[in-house]
Amino acid sequence: MPSVLVVDDVRELRTIVRTVLQTGGAFQVVAEAVNGAQAVKLAAIHRPDVVVLDLAMPVMSGVEALAELREVVPDAKVVLLSGLARTEIDDAFPGPDAFVDKADLVRDLPATVARLCATETTVETYRAAAAPSRALDFERETPGPGLAPG
Repeated sequence: MPSVLVVDDVRELRTIVRTVLQTGGAFQVVAEAVNGAQAVKLAAIHRPDVVVLDLAMPVMSGVEALAELREVVPDAKVVLLSGLARTEIDDAFPGPDAFVDKADLVRDLPATVARLCATETTVETYRAAAAPSRALDFERETPGPGLAPG
């Protein structure tokens, strides 16, 4: 099972990313960091397969962290998670393996991580978990069964 390090300064967003990735058992979030400096330290300890990295954070930004992450865990795939338009990112921030817009993370992040991990087991596990019913659906306006309105 591919391991993931989640890096974002907003606790609620880290919770959403962790939940989305771990639903269905295709990925394991091994650590969470609140800034780039903490991400580099945790990456050295946990050696994740994938780092989901926010761009704008205090202490050390995603831009600064990416270069250090490439040195600490050179084989890790990095998914940049941002609310900025991808065209703005591509010109100013070369280097991530993939980009996911924060507005689309529930829909796009698991498939992006599965593609980067490129193992048939991971892709099939994700598809099996996502296909029958989406018990986890953050985009719904009304809560699903068993969920209280937020």
